[in-house]
Amino acid sequence: MQESVDDRKFWNIMKGIGIICVVVGHSGSWLTPYVYMFHMVLFVFISGYLFNERYVGDFKSFLKKRGKSLYWPTVKYRIAYALLHNVFILLYIYSPVNGIFSYSFRETCVAILKSFTLLSNLPIAGALWFVPFLLISLIFFCLVRKFAICLNPDKIEFITSVLLIGVFVLAWLLYCKGITYSWGLSSFFVQPVLYGGFLIKKKNVHVKCNLILFIISIVILFEAYQISGRFVDLASSTIVNPFFFIFVSTVGIYVSWYLSHLIMNNDYLASAVAFVGTYSLHIMALHFLAFRGVSYIYVWIHELPLTKISSAIYLDKNWWLVYSFVGIIMPVILMRTYKYIAKTIKSQIKCLIYR
Repeated sequence: MQESVDDRKFWNIMKGIGIICVVVGHSGSWLTPYVYMFHMVLFVFISGYLFNERYVGDFKSFLKKRGKSLYWPTVKYRIAYALLHNVFILLYIYSPVNGIFSYSFRETCVAILKSFTLLSNLPIAGALWFVPFLLISLIFFCLVRKFAICLNPDKIEFITSVLLIGVFVLAWLLYCKGITYSWGLSSFFVQPVLYGGFLIKKKNVHVKCNLILFIISIVILFEAYQISGRFVDLASSTIVNPFFFIFVSTVGIYVSWYLSHLIMNNDYLASAVAFVGTYSLHIMALHFLAFRGVSYIYVWIHELPLTKISSAIYLDKNWWLVYSFVGIIMPVILMRTYKYIAKTIKSQIKCLIYR
């Protein structure tokens, strides 16, 4: 079934809400523990909904598409950050005072090579942990579907459900034993969420937008943190407990779903949030760098040493709105500028070649 323009706009709005939550969550805002409950699983849910089952039978095309949309852009960002590492030292974006030293030529080469694994340790690219996490989640889901079809084509959903629930439980047992690897287990924790998004699309489930349920959902998100004192952090495979994770994920996704439909009613707001959503990967890659720009201003106003700039992601929680705004807008401006310059250069080269 071909996706309509409105469908694309709706899902870009959902992505826009997700990436806004990511930036706000890193800005020092009082909202951080609440958006952490669902901001990353929202992208997983969206990926599940948009998953095209034809790729189950054409795994090579699936890898090619995801390589082009997720893997290669992330590799380019990591290579760029590796090459700019020593420049960042000069600009106080990094500082030896805060434990980050200049790269030698060999270290630069190693960082570039590690970029292809998506596992290079680059502070300014910290948020990009999400890309390998999402890639592994999608690849695993695709392989499970493929296995289920091979096992029994008439019981695909039953087999898929059993396998994904089993993997979820196994991941939780490993977590309880202290066996974790950063976000490693998270790729398996989110399988029910990914599958949920997929089923809603496949079964054509109509999710009603109810104002009372929306308000209750917001209250639940706030109370979940107030009561437990803990929040979900997929970057460290922290889900509190399985029931808590699935519950707050579902609630958070519903809040985002409702907001997306609400935003769709206003053409200007819908276009703006959808526009932000189309740049979600770039915002994820660049917002820490944009934060440093705000920190420059903060340091200048308060007459602090320049080494303070690299001491933390943000320097003052009271500035969270400024950090959030710049963290969203600046990456978009940078990418629009880059695309314009690249397009102009390509055009000039073509003119020279075909003159």
